[in-house]
Amino acid sequence: MAVKQQHFVPRCYLKNFANHREQIFVIDKDTQKPYLSNIKNIANRKYFNDFPVEFLPDEYKKKEEAQFIEIDLSNIENKFKTALRHVIERLESIETKESSNKVIDRVFKSNLSFFLALQLVRTMSQRQKFQNMMQDISDLTSKFDHLGTKNQEYPEFSIIELINSSQSIDFNEFKVSVEKDANAQHLFFISDILDKGANSEIAKIFANHIWFLGINSTSIPLLTSDNPIVIKPYQNHGCGIDSYGVQVAYPISPKYLLVMHESSYWGDYKSFDRQSINLTEKCVTSHNKLQISQCHRQIYSSENTFVSLVK
Repeated sequence: MAVKQQHFVPRCYLKNFANHREQIFVIDKDTQKPYLSNIKNIANRKYFNDFPVEFLPDEYKKKEEAQFIEIDLSNIENKFKTALRHVIERLESIETKESSNKVIDRVFKSNLSFFLALQLVRTMSQRQKFQNMMQDISDLTSKFDHLGTKNQEYPEFSIIELINSSQSIDFNEFKVSVEKDANAQHLFFISDILDKGANSEIAKIFANHIWFLGINSTSIPLLTSDNPIVIKPYQNHGCGIDSYGVQVAYPISPKYLLVMHESSYWGDYKSFDRQSINLTEKCVTSHNKLQISQCHRQIYSSENTFVSLVK
């Protein structure tokens, strides 16, 4: 049976922020009206991971067959659920002084990096980026369309300076690729991460960062969102996940936060990689503001105490 509502933030993750009835507080940053919702009804879209039919071979054109990405993600999420539970249990034991503050080993870190890479690329925010990119390309080729009409042919547009190549692009050929559906391009991207696993470029970047596992003992719960992996750039060095000095944060639950530090700038902390730290109230508040500013549309909380932060 085909899956209709498909999550871009896994339910097994959202459950860490929900009550025993799997309900979570939600606020839409546009309307700023909080409400309580079951996690099955948030962070999803209808047929979000289904490939458009025109991109599929004949044997995959049935609705069930077009959902191979959704099926693969579902299988991965079962392993992700186990991994999250392991991290939480380790942090709980550290809180009670039952173990050292080294939370995970290097192999586990590499595997978890794969899960995080998938989460980074599978969201509505990423889908919007692909749609914007395709629209920009379409607008550009439309301009060359107009110019080509005047000249009775498409011009060749040299991009030597841009790609350090001696070749150029013939816009008669390039026009075809512009017409590809942005959703399919996004799904191809997700599929590539699924195929490469921990060897994908994004996963390797995450694994190379210095990790701290934060424990939140303040009265303020950590928030998450429909775009849960957030980025804090260092000065003007860019906001890419491997930009110099960047910090990448991912809340695991209202009590626990993973913060990844780019290793060339933060190199002095390498010996502390994968250790736990205690979060200050200032750190928790700062992270929550990042979640609010970088969410696609919705913010999620275990408590109805986050309305004032949105304003």
